[in-house]
Amino acid sequence: STGKCDLQAVNHQGRTALLVAAAGDDQEPDFWNRSGVVKLLVEEYGCDPAQTDHEGNNALMLAVWDVELVRYLVSTGKCDLQAVNHQGRTALLMAVTLDSWFVWGSTRTKVVQLLVEEYGCDPTQTDHEGNNALMLA
Repeated sequence: STGKCDLQAVNHQGRTALLVAAAGDDQEPDFWNRSGVVKLLVEEYGCDPAQTDHEGNNALMLAVWDVELVRYLVSTGKCDLQAVNHQGRTALLMAVTLDSWFVWGSTRTKVVQLLVEEYGCDPTQTDHEGNNALMLA
């Protein structure tokens, strides 16, 4: 054994360790300190938050369950707020569609407000089916 692991290896969803950490877990909110893992992978190991999975989701799109993680990822300057996945959804559209037991309305609202009010994301932008943020909320 070399004692090394391949941080670019992907799972069945095409997700690297960074994308898995960013996605959180609908069973345990941040029990495993996933936000800390994301920061470590980006800052210490140079993992790219713009890399996407098989569905075109980048780290920012997957991290919309955590306000501070969204702030962190945007602060790296490596996340395109207007990037779209294969459904044509931006991070904002992903945030309004959150429906997990640990992402209560206030958290979703805070992420949406952050993306719209502080980062200027466009709530009228539509996905490939013509849905905007209000339609998906």
